[in-house]
Amino acid sequence: MYRWLNLSLILVLAVCLSLFAITQTFAQNEDKENDVKEVEVIHEDVDEHDEDVIEEDIEIILDEAHEHAAEVQKEMKKVHKEMKRVQVEMDKVDKKLHEKMPRIQKEIHSAIASLDDLDLNLDLDLDLDLDEINFDYKIESQFGAHKNFKGKVESASFDLNFTVGPETPLIIKSQFGSYMIEPGEPGVIKMEIEKTAGASTEAKARELLEKIKLQTKQTAKGIELTLDLKTDEKEKQNEVFFHTKAKITVPVNTPLSIDNQFGDVGVRGIHANIECRNQFGATRISDTSNDLGVFAQFGPLTVSGHDGPAKVNCGFGELTFLTTSHHPLSVKASYGKSKVVLDLPSPNFEGSFSFGEGLIYIPKHFAGRIEAAASFGDIKVPDSLKRKKEMFSESAQGELGDGDGSITASSSYAPLRILFNDSSDSEMDE
Repeated sequence: MYRWLNLSLILVLAVCLSLFAITQTFAQNEDKENDVKEVEVIHEDVDEHDEDVIEEDIEIILDEAHEHAAEVQKEMKKVHKEMKRVQVEMDKVDKKLHEKMPRIQKEIHSAIASLDDLDLNLDLDLDLDLDEINFDYKIESQFGAHKNFKGKVESASFDLNFTVGPETPLIIKSQFGSYMIEPGEPGVIKMEIEKTAGASTEAKARELLEKIKLQTKQTAKGIELTLDLKTDEKEKQNEVFFHTKAKITVPVNTPLSIDNQFGDVGVRGIHANIECRNQFGATRISDTSNDLGVFAQFGPLTVSGHDGPAKVNCGFGELTFLTTSHHPLSVKASYGKSKVVLDLPSPNFEGSFSFGEGLIYIPKHFAGRIEAAASFGDIKVPDSLKRKKEMFSESAQGELGDGDGSITASSSYAPLRILFNDSSDSEMDE
């Protein structure tokens, strides 16, 4: 009896335990399902957040793209405006050349042919001592002359002397001619002048020679030399040539004012203010001092050994400037290659180059600040300078050494190079 009662109690207890286990299992499963639902809710929240973030990122990227596109469009407008300005300038130059060249050809066969006949030996070795440069060269860009001219030639020579006081200026206004000016005796200006004319006959040559009007006079302004040609267009159309060349010696402290066309100008060893304007010929200035102002066009310009402030403007010709001066030097060059050698540690240079490569050489011991910029052209500068490159321009700036040297240079539509002057020959010839 007791045995069956105990067995019954054991069975009831087992059933109870089974029911409890089943209940706990259902409870755990329900908890797991709730956890899964919570995780899914969390994932849904995260997904919605990520979508919002992505949309915001896309909006930012689009805004940046619109801003960049606007900048590009603005830059392109500047480019088109600049190109229009350049086209206008080029049209002016073209018009000027078309106006002048027919008249020149009628008078002298061809100004270009005359310039091609020059033998100036202007290729300088940059390693050469400036004081040792050979300055002797021919001044024979004869106005219209040709080696094979078959007509008759007439010439006339003049030796003129003027007694002058200290610092009496020499003023030259010449329509055509070649001039060499050097130091001479104190208190005296001497001129050796030869004018030449050629025509089909001796009579016509002499007649043309007389129409070359050369005037010299001493005034309160100084010694004035004026040269022009008094003839008509019909005579100029004939097969003729005419030219004047002069060797002039002056006191070393004589200020010079020169305005010349169609010929070469050479100045050496003058230590006074110099203003020189020369077109359609070679210009060369050496071993000078004090203020220097040079305007050269349609011909090469070479300046070496100048000690003093200088302003140089060169167009349509090759420029070479070699200096060891610490005085301010300003260069503006266009439509021709330019080479500037600053052979001292602390130069003061400002240059602007357009439509022609600008080369600036500095010594290894240069000490000072350099700023360079180029639009529509690349730049090459010492590696230590900080560089910045934009769509159509490059710039670089920085300090080299500890000094007060200053170089500011810019170029447009042309490369700009600032190199150490002990660069390789290949770099120097770039």
